[in-house]
Amino acid sequence: SQPSLALLQLTPYGRESAMGDMASGKLTTPGQRLGALDALRPGIGSYERDGQIYASLVGTVAVAPADSDDLRPVVMVSHCHRKSALQQVPTVGQAVMGRVSKISATTAAVDIMVVDDTVLEQPCRGLIRTEDVYPPDVDVQVEMHKCFHPGDVVRAQILSLGDARQYYLSTAQVELGVSWTRGEGGEVMLPVSWNEVRGAASDRTEERKCARPQL
Repeated sequence: SQPSLALLQLTPYGRESAMGDMASGKLTTPGQRLGALDALRPGIGSYERDGQIYASLVGTVAVAPADSDDLRPVVMVSHCHRKSALQQVPTVGQAVMGRVSKISATTAAVDIMVVDDTVLEQPCRGLIRTEDVYPPDVDVQVEMHKCFHPGDVVRAQILSLGDARQYYLSTAQVELGVSWTRGEGGEVMLPVSWNEVRGAASDRTEERKCARPQL
């Protein structure tokens, strides 16, 4: 069953286990937690915030051995190779990652870049409608400009094939929504609650419909 608004408000984000989802060769996306700073060191394609290490790009995870100066392994993210076009036809129910290109009062347009573990050679278009932002049993007034901004990286699910030009997307589940963005000053911002992102190097916050960080 879908969570109530009260549950979304009370559930803390970013309290995962120390090692995170850091298996070498695994696909990761911007804002996904890779592990704790006391167990790993951030390398290329990753950064540290509040004692945790996060991916800064779409790619595959690699872990380099520790050296004599620091006993912690180094976790890195490198751009992954794109798969063949035959494997890139999205279907209903698949998880996608994309970037918001524009918003209106009733929709957010998304350039879909990743389908499951496949990075697309060419983005395809998705559309998030106001009725698909939150679960139907959550009593909240949806204002698209408070849920998404152009440039936001979002996790979503393909709800239907829509028309010939675009897929309809849903962010209704708690693990779906904005996972990474940049604030007005260009600062990296990550989810800290169901409806708020916070600057990686400051305490500045902005409203969004946020995704719970993946384990």
